[in-house]
Amino acid sequence: MRKTLLLLLLLAAIAAAGTWWYLGRDRIDPDAPLAFVPADTPFVFASTNPPPPAAIAQWEAQMAAMGEVYANQFADLRAMLADKPDSDPRLLAVLDAIEGEFAGKTPMQAYTDLGLSMQAQMAVYGLGLLPVARIELADAAKMHAFLGRLADAAGDLANAADIDGAATWTYAPPEAPLAGLIAIVGDHLVISLLPRTADRAVQRQILGLDRPARSLADSRGLHALNREFGYIDFVSGYIDSARLLDATTGEPDAIQAAFLAAIGLTKPSLDATCRGEFAALAAAWPRMSFGYTALDARHAAARGVIETRTDIAQALMKLRAPMPGLPAVDGDTLVHFGLSLKLAALPEVVHGFAKQAGDAPWQCDALKPLNDGFAQARQAATNPGLFMAAPVFRGFHIALTKLTLGEGGLPEDIAAVLTLGSDNPAALLGLAQSVAPQIAGAGLVPDGEVRALPPLPNQPIDAPLHAAMSEHTLALSLGEGEQTRLARALQSNAAEQPLLVIGASARFYTLLADLMARQAADLPADADAETRAKLEALNTRMAREADTLRTVYANLFQRMDMRIEFTERGIELHQTVDLP
Repeated sequence: MRKTLLLLLLLAAIAAAGTWWYLGRDRIDPDAPLAFVPADTPFVFASTNPPPPAAIAQWEAQMAAMGEVYANQFADLRAMLADKPDSDPRLLAVLDAIEGEFAGKTPMQAYTDLGLSMQAQMAVYGLGLLPVARIELADAAKMHAFLGRLADAAGDLANAADIDGAATWTYAPPEAPLAGLIAIVGDHLVISLLPRTADRAVQRQILGLDRPARSLADSRGLHALNREFGYIDFVSGYIDSARLLDATTGEPDAIQAAFLAAIGLTKPSLDATCRGEFAALAAAWPRMSFGYTALDARHAAARGVIETRTDIAQALMKLRAPMPGLPAVDGDTLVHFGLSLKLAALPEVVHGFAKQAGDAPWQCDALKPLNDGFAQARQAATNPGLFMAAPVFRGFHIALTKLTLGEGGLPEDIAAVLTLGSDNPAALLGLAQSVAPQIAGAGLVPDGEVRALPPLPNQPIDAPLHAAMSEHTLALSLGEGEQTRLARALQSNAAEQPLLVIGASARFYTLLADLMARQAADLPADADAETRAKLEALNTRMAREADTLRTVYANLFQRMDMRIEFTERGIELHQTVDLP
């Protein structure tokens, strides 16, 4: 009996722990920004947890190195606005006040003096179509004092008011129907727009004084999205097509009605045909989502997904083809770019979409151009050149390892690998030989062996050429020692079939900065004073932009890679960043 009782107690404890874990794992502070986001918002980009401490430390170090860059960018903005003949002196006064607030401070000092925190959570979301940003404050009093000083500098461009305990500042000329809104509501900074004639109920809703009946914190919708797509609990978001359509075409809510009244417009109505066809489009492309999939002190990864109807996704996946040359990319690669597409399947896919449009043409006037677009695409897909290229080409990839620029910005030395994918590399080789007949003497066969090639006609750089060939790949290298990459370039992973890849290291942007600095205009000896002044200003700006490019990219990342691919969900974008 005692053993039975102990067993029952143990099972009850396990059940209680499981219930606590399931219900409490996504628990959100009732005053977190996500608690102010309507559960049915059309769009949101928000944090569900603070960033990892290691990532915060990395960001603080990056900000410390960027102080001069931020100051220069702010000075350029101020100068650009001041040069405009219709520039508003009140706006310039605000910019001068901001500059005075931050002068002599590091970016982190300025950040802290504003009452902000790197651990703060945030949300950017839609109240219908109205975007609202809500950010946690570490010290609301500091932000309140800062905004008060800016309002004093702005004169009648700013209007301060208390709305049921919320400190608000609106920025706009007195005659404007809409104003930019900045407010402190509790420990939150709120940024949005506000109609001048909005009643108190609309004001309270925008400020979040009146919360939604059901929030995204209540529904845990963002947490569910994160689990579905593998996003970590940091920052993620989505745009919901059906909700966005409803907000655009449905009956105006109180906020939308206030905006329409302020600008003197009425909301256009859609007839049943247009409403149905737009709804069909929304169902075909229901949602776009995005979020981080990894984040620490040295690495970040993000994913974006444009979801499509299942039949659309399956049709697009017919275009997938293995990307050639990717294994040749490593830490020494300056920049690389690749495209893979199964051209042989393109006519079938295009004809399928065009047939759907032809069998049931769009009737709504706003969508009728789609009928012509699909008809033109179908005609283009019957191009004889496409049918000639389809058996020969299914992808290319080029990776640049070395680039040395000489006088005038022209390359003096280069090292690169070009890889071509084909279902018939022999035909591809024949095409290459027709362009450069001397390739024929190299004896290339699909055995993976590296062979030296004679120089090509009009080859701009004196560098050794090599080539290798496999059953589905032809790879060529240019540059001393670059042939050692050809064996890897011939490898192909059937699981990696992106449509597009592109990546670069910070060193590549340093090269671009050097090139930009060399483009400074020469000052003609006979130039008048005005021309010389303009050229000197241009040269100074280009030199500063080159320095900014070096500083920014050297501190932001070591290398960045991105790929776009067709998957069973639709169209996906993946980005990885290696941090300094």
